[in-house]
Amino acid sequence: MRSEDGEIDLRGPGLEEACARIGGLFARSESRTRAADYIQGLLSGIARKNSWQVAAHAGHTSPDGIQWLLTRAPWSADALRDITRGYAVEQLGDDRAVVVFDDISFAKRGNKSVGVARQRVGSNGRTENCQVGVFMAYLSAKGTALIDRELYLPRGEWTDDMPRRAAAGVPADARYATKSQLAARMLVRTMAAGVPIGSVVVGQSTAGIPVREFCAARRLSLTEEISARHLVVDSRAERPIEAGALARLIPLAAFERGYPGGGSAATLRLGPVATDGNQTSLLVRSRTTGHVDSRFFLCHAPQWTPLGSLVAAADAHANAREYVARSRIEAGLDQYEVRKWEPWYRHISLSMFAMAYLAVSRAEGVSTEQLDHLDTIPAPRTGQHPVRLRCRSQLIDTTSGFQTVGPSPRR
Repeated sequence: MRSEDGEIDLRGPGLEEACARIGGLFARSESRTRAADYIQGLLSGIARKNSWQVAAHAGHTSPDGIQWLLTRAPWSADALRDITRGYAVEQLGDDRAVVVFDDISFAKRGNKSVGVARQRVGSNGRTENCQVGVFMAYLSAKGTALIDRELYLPRGEWTDDMPRRAAAGVPADARYATKSQLAARMLVRTMAAGVPIGSVVVGQSTAGIPVREFCAARRLSLTEEISARHLVVDSRAERPIEAGALARLIPLAAFERGYPGGGSAATLRLGPVATDGNQTSLLVRSRTTGHVDSRFFLCHAPQWTPLGSLVAAADAHANAREYVARSRIEAGLDQYEVRKWEPWYRHISLSMFAMAYLAVSRAEGVSTEQLDHLDTIPAPRTGQHPVRLRCRSQLIDTTSGFQTVGPSPRR
């Protein structure tokens, strides 16, 4: 799949073999050819990867054939999603892999595109006129790929306005679902397909009860990104405490360094171990040392999970967002000019397949030593030497959460 100079081959047998995997989706040979042309155009270096530019890149005299592929040709975007997932996991699959869910915005100017509305997106809570897709990224030591996606329909204007839904091609059975519900649906599909998963990570906007219940029922480790103002609750605390305020109680000496992503990290266990053996902890992940420029995560994992494993899961969230940003450039993820439901899913699914091809090609050079990096992350000192945090007249033990361990000793 690589040319002699080591670059990804976009014209040789590698891409042809990859596209042969999806050939069965199309009843007509013209559609198969156009799909291959579209994928090659998405992976090319053309400035704008819309139907006009992709058609010109493929040597077509007009964009009609490409537009037909996206809008009216008979084929299933969901079937392509399943092929993409199997193709990616075949090469990248690992029992220690992390799946990451996050919402991704696609800025729009008008109000005709399916799902478009002024809505809040991402951890920074910005509001913009956009479409929002909830994506599932699969990250292992061998590489990263997007393996599932759902379009988010805002409540009200896209759930109750039937003429608008019909004009945008929204299926009659498509009902309102929270982003966490969409993520849970994708987890159900992925687990049913037998995909190996080590842990699940969700961003602030995709966290919620549906994902928590799914992971708890299947004993999957779960890491949830939270804001500094998120109220952390523990049954032994008198009242909820903001994550940022709680993190400031952790002494600098408790922060560990030496992780692949740089910076430092520390955890604080919240409450007793659950009956299933899982421990809920607050993870503070800093780009530098200590409390400066920190992100916060709630981790639900087996009691003796090393800090390094929690950090790797948390860092996977940022890595997934970087991967999506690359997908916009390398495979035109956001460079579409379709407005309706099915064409949106078709373009996104073809772009995901194109990125999966790149991931598989890049993974060919991965050595076995690289696959073991998750097992060599330094274990935390805090797991062996409890750190007591002074908090007014009490001490907080980082190995047991908010448990009161006695009055603060006098100096």
